[in-house]
Amino acid sequence: MDSLSKKMTKFNKNSKFNFDGGSLSSDSGLILSHSFNETIGIEALMDHYLDFTEKDKIKFKQRILMTSCGYHEDTVLKELKDDPILTDLLDREHLFSQSTMSRFDNSLDTLYLEKFEQFNFALLKKSYETNQPKRIILDVDSTGIRIFGEQENKAFNGHIKKMDITL
Repeated sequence: MDSLSKKMTKFNKNSKFNFDGGSLSSDSGLILSHSFNETIGIEALMDHYLDFTEKDKIKFKQRILMTSCGYHEDTVLKELKDDPILTDLLDREHLFSQSTMSRFDNSLDTLYLEKFEQFNFALLKKSYETNQPKRIILDVDSTGIRIFGEQENKAFNGHIKKMDITL
């Protein structure tokens, strides 16, 4: 019995099916993010504010890239370890493993919180130098979440401090 990958299409004899995945990535938007990071000089800021070894600096950049594309859990690293975009941007053959990234995260102590705060402030300052906003609006709003049953204060909206009762 032939597998689908060995079959050819009837309309085009040169076409073949292949389901090995190849070098595909769904994270090509990272190229733009990486370009922005280079524009604001994130490497120099890391060197100035964070005293990482070269290897830890790559781990931190991997964390930034993963977070940028919504990979907040290290468990995805088994599937991502050879992602062509991520490995290319980090100039590595493979991404760091889940256990390596967990050890890196756990090695950061409260001293690094202060360093990250300074680093974050410097990033904000750099990004505003590129395109400074005239004003910033913080819209802190409550989310209308439907609840069921006869829960007390279920119609209260904390943002506008009133009861929204519909009959």
